[in-house]
Amino acid sequence: MRPILLLLLAIIALSGCKTESSDDVIVSAIWQGYYCEYDKTADQTKVMAEFRDGGPLGNDVILYSPSGITFNGEKMNYSAIPYDLLYHHYGLPTFTGELNNGVYIFTDKNGKTYTNSVNFNSIAPIEFPVAFDTISKSADLVLSWIGAPVAENETVELSIIADTTNAFGEASILGSTFVTIPKSSLAVLTNGIQSVSIYRKIETDLQAATSKGGQIVQVYSINKLCVITD
Repeated sequence: MRPILLLLLAIIALSGCKTESSDDVIVSAIWQGYYCEYDKTADQTKVMAEFRDGGPLGNDVILYSPSGITFNGEKMNYSAIPYDLLYHHYGLPTFTGELNNGVYIFTDKNGKTYTNSVNFNSIAPIEFPVAFDTISKSADLVLSWIGAPVAENETVELSIIADTTNAFGEASILGSTFVTIPKSSLAVLTNGIQSVSIYRKIETDLQAATSKGGQIVQVYSINKLCVITD
């Protein structure tokens, strides 16, 4: 992602973020959000977490002892600037390679624990077509990926970041094998060598949650450079 866009996202995240202490929030009102992504291009896995008061759009909750969150036994750290610059304030340094399994354990202020497991083998790999290296803005972009079709609760997203411009498409219909970005969206892109990414994403409910619930988002991503032309 380009530095200017990163800066803008960080400013937006900070300006719109209000925080509350876990000491002051009713435990039953805490919504849990977990995110795990394997980046095939970098061969790295990143894991993040967020806690919200009242639901996914509520104020950010900072966990103070005895509250806390761990992933595979490691304490996750809070950052004022979210690890993904938008939502997830808790994270760990990236892991090398793809993990097999992961376990999030959230401890509330009363000492009760909520354990949620992630199976990284449950999301199928995805790849770009072999000859995919040029994108023309004169026609719709229809990309048929290499890999399994869209499964239940899954979405495949195609994202193009071109300097300060971007274009996006997604496929969420069960059994879909391609994703489309209309030429009207491509028209804003800056010509030249730009970053293109595919994300296979699956969202599932938590196994252990408060009455406000939560979700686990798992992602398999891959990116490459392509030439954008008129």
